[in-house]
Amino acid sequence: MIDRLMWRHGPTRHFAMLVCMLVSGLGGEATRAQDRADPAPVLREHVVGAGETCASIARRYFGDAHRWDLLHEHNPGLGPPPHRLVVGTVLRIVVLRRDPSDPEARVTASMRRVEARAPADSSWREARRGLSLTRGWRVTTHDRASAEITFRDASVIEMRQHTLVIVFGPTARTAARRSTEATLERGALRARLAELAGEVPVAVATPDVVAELSGGEALVSVDEVGTSRIANHTGRDAVIVGRGRRGARVRLPPGTGARVSRGTTVIARRRLLPAPSWVTPPVERVAAIAGRGGSLRGSWAPVGDAVGYRVELLRGEGGGDLIAAMELGASATRFEAHGMPEGVVRVRVSAVDREHLEGPPSAERVVRVIALRVRAPGAPTAPAWVDRPADPSARAEMPRVLIGTRVEPPDGITCVGASTRAAASGVVRLAELGRTDLRCAAEDGSAIEPLVLEVVPLRVALAAERGLGRPGGIPRGASVVLRLAITSDVEVPPGLRAEGTEGIEVGPIARTSGGAWELRVGALESAPRVATVRFVAGDGSRAEVLATLQLPIVGVRRRVVAAAPARRVERHPGAEETWGLMPLRTSVGLRDERAGSGAWAAAAVLSGRRDGDAVAVRGAAGLRLRVFDEPVRLAVSLPVELVTDDAGASPLGGAGSLDPVVEASWSLVERGRLGVALEVGAWLPIASGGGFETTRWVPSLEASLRVGSRWTLRARQAVIVEAREEGARLWASAYGASVRVLGPLGIGAELDATIGREGSESVALVAPVLATSLHHRLFAVGLGVRLGLGDARDETGRVAFLLSVGGGAGRGP
Repeated sequence: MIDRLMWRHGPTRHFAMLVCMLVSGLGGEATRAQDRADPAPVLREHVVGAGETCASIARRYFGDAHRWDLLHEHNPGLGPPPHRLVVGTVLRIVVLRRDPSDPEARVTASMRRVEARAPADSSWREARRGLSLTRGWRVTTHDRASAEITFRDASVIEMRQHTLVIVFGPTARTAARRSTEATLERGALRARLAELAGEVPVAVATPDVVAELSGGEALVSVDEVGTSRIANHTGRDAVIVGRGRRGARVRLPPGTGARVSRGTTVIARRRLLPAPSWVTPPVERVAAIAGRGGSLRGSWAPVGDAVGYRVELLRGEGGGDLIAAMELGASATRFEAHGMPEGVVRVRVSAVDREHLEGPPSAERVVRVIALRVRAPGAPTAPAWVDRPADPSARAEMPRVLIGTRVEPPDGITCVGASTRAAASGVVRLAELGRTDLRCAAEDGSAIEPLVLEVVPLRVALAAERGLGRPGGIPRGASVVLRLAITSDVEVPPGLRAEGTEGIEVGPIARTSGGAWELRVGALESAPRVATVRFVAGDGSRAEVLATLQLPIVGVRRRVVAAAPARRVERHPGAEETWGLMPLRTSVGLRDERAGSGAWAAAAVLSGRRDGDAVAVRGAAGLRLRVFDEPVRLAVSLPVELVTDDAGASPLGGAGSLDPVVEASWSLVERGRLGVALEVGAWLPIASGGGFETTRWVPSLEASLRVGSRWTLRARQAVIVEAREEGARLWASAYGASVRVLGPLGIGAELDATIGREGSESVALVAPVLATSLHHRLFAVGLGVRLGLGDARDETGRVAFLLSVGGGAGRGP
């Protein structure tokens, strides 16, 4: 035919046809080359499981959580992100072409102790995530360890504890068939494979059989005596071929398995037990204490003919990060696992038959463990989560925390409890002893399983009665070293310190070389019959009083028997009462608001203005009484003006002479270095005549601050008023400082000021004072000079000298 065409159309036509045939042939070859260079993408299917996200699926199939764009490219029905995947949705997954230079496999998960060894090496090394595995590498897991190996074709095997696998990777087993191969020498592995026909299968070799797995999930194991077990859970049929035996070839459809004893020629197929169904699945969210892990619980319906169950807990939203597994008996229908890490934990359970073939796992339950940061009293910050290996067999103990502990929930979580107080910041303070159910919730209102805590005390007691220094109590005016027993059901907080109440001085808490606790305590002369020592952790607004210790105080000083030499508790002398003991009608002087019961007498030499340079002498005597150990003090005094001229007239006018003065004061603050007292005094017009309306009232507020061991700063503010309209209307104040110079000797400076009116006259007075005093344990002597400036009243004088003598028990140091 071609000859006839060539002959009919001549040489020119013949040449044109040859060119067309050549071009057509070249075009076909180019098209076929293009088809070979860019074939259609190979897709597989994936059924979305509980807790999975686009990121977790991308990490599983593409090795990169950020490649979720490949999911959206082949699944346009997902819509724009963000979105939640619906359980049961079937996704199309593109099979990425692997570079031939890639290794046969990689370690994609490693929990606890996992080791690997290259073919040419004799020593094992740590198998971390990302380790490349070429042909002949061995990977082994140790006690409670697990690992995941992903092959070049995206097939995955999950290794359980005590498992040894030899990796071979893609291999041409025959001229017509290829597979990914691995040898299982001991232990158990779960294979997760691609699910579409045409994918490269995985061949797992055991001592007696080769299991060819192609799609779905299957479990292969070799026990300590060499028995092989193959359980095909999902996917396509698995094929078991006896090694070295002709005709020993068995197909295992999904839901079936086989047990092959070492050296046998029989491979018997049997039906696997069904997956257990959850009766009470684990809750979706669990609260946990940072560093201690969360607790998970669940129960399932019993499966007939089951001789045991296996519960697996996996970490993360995808992949095979096995964090714990429990082998339970036939009667078990529930589990408890403790110490679970923060984040997502997936739980599944499977039944085991009498041939020890493990059936398919149940539906996975996804639990989110939410870490609550717990800050103990005295701790500057709450500890972060400690990611330690989970121990599901750990004993279920109620977490114990110290009273005053603060719980800090993460953002978006709020917590409350029956015995808690929550601050505006969301921090919860555990303020009551005993069991506390801490109930938390998310912003969307979804509940979280309550966290049950036990709030425990700090216990402080005397280690030995002789530590008191005397049977029955601590002597006043002495210090002793107490041996203490400080215990708690939790760790004693660091930085624990002691604080003494009124009349008690304490030192730092010391720990002896033998582990005992010691504390130096000093009882002042003003200490009550029973004193209190508080044990505090933390500073400022975070200070927590964790315990108190009651100490009896006795009034007779005796020789102190103590663990260390005792030191004398010094008083805190000053010149604060040198002029404050002399009653003056138009001004006030400083007082010691902590002074105890006692009597005093004072004499002042005053120079007045009524008769020029006349000099008068005014005396006063008084008595004050503290009502037992209460912060109430009563006092009465009587001023007497002595006549100095022959006519019997007083240069100062005799105002207030022989009019008794009564006073009552109440100590508002009498603790540590700060003292505050409220006082009300009254001049009763008994000698000067007049009714109630001529009574002169003097309410005042007194305060003191002790600086160091020597200085005292004082202030007093008072109002001097009479009921009658033409009576006094005065504001009087006094300010001063005193210092202990040497031992009981003190000196001080004071400034008195008065403004207002008395009758029809205006008053403006400033009077500086210099004073010194000598304090003894039973009495005090003071000497002072006062200079009246401005519009000084007659009774205060221009220049005045005063000598006072007082006695009685002091109250403050």
